[in-house]
Amino acid sequence: MIWELGQGYLPSLPAGQRDPLLQAIKRAGATPQFTSVQHTNNDVVLSFSTAWLAAYRLLSTSNLANGAWSTLATNLTGNSLTQQITDPGPLPTNHGASIVFRLHRDVVSGRSSACIHQKSSV
Repeated sequence: MIWELGQGYLPSLPAGQRDPLLQAIKRAGATPQFTSVQHTNNDVVLSFSTAWLAAYRLLSTSNLANGAWSTLATNLTGNSLTQQITDPGPLPTNHGASIVFRLHRDVVSGRSSACIHQKSSV
């Protein structure tokens, strides 16, 4: 990203708003965060924060020991708003079973991810 330094700093604005370009770069590199997880019938609805034009993938597993992850969604493009993805049921049926969701974002400097553990309602 290229910009003229003299135009990237606005000293007349309040603190925290004086360098909007630098703030945008910091937001673009931030780790995605799950903002809510809800059960709707057999489905799990996941909400997560996004960065502008970042690419995301959502994965899940119910067995961390075997290392296999299922891709729930790919090529999700961020828009700086909260997005929702629905994982259609069924939830694991054995008592005490859990499902783990993992949100990946591909970034220039490497990979960034957030993980959430969700127990089934059985």
